[in-house]
Amino acid sequence: MQTLTKTAQITRGTFYLHYKDKADFLLQTERQVVDEWFFHAETITAVTDTNTAAGVLQVTGFDLNAALEYADKHHQILATLFDTQFPHFREYLLATLIQKLYQFGLNFEGKQQNFHMTENEIPASYLASAFMGMIMQWLADDRRFSYSHLGRSFAALLPSPEATRLREWFITCNLEK
Repeated sequence: MQTLTKTAQITRGTFYLHYKDKADFLLQTERQVVDEWFFHAETITAVTDTNTAAGVLQVTGFDLNAALEYADKHHQILATLFDTQFPHFREYLLATLIQKLYQFGLNFEGKQQNFHMTENEIPASYLASAFMGMIMQWLADDRRFSYSHLGRSFAALLPSPEATRLREWFITCNLEK
């Protein structure tokens, strides 16, 4: 705790005014990083939908370029939080990714009428795990590739028909060619 407050240049009293303890601080930090990441990357997009009069549906998607730019800019904190000593961060990020994919599927497929959670559980887990694993490895490799190259490579893997329509949550049109 002394190292933490010294590094942050605050007193222990100030620290405990905002946090119950070190665990509370870590939990709030982990959630804040995930929330900021999604705030930076989520955007409204139009996807093709033949079931609507306009032929398109506006949904919240995940801009890969913006998400990877955020990861590049905040690589130090993300690399730290992906360390095995912070398992809650990985669990929280993965759960959030899966939940956002489900939310996209529910909105896209007309709430629960056409969207079946059991049919989409494996594709959602696959896509969320693939994205998170890619980020973790990229950070472990000290960001060997540019984030735009990483995004193009990930986007190239998305067309798998087994990934269902959930793959459209990842917005790839903003990636440089």
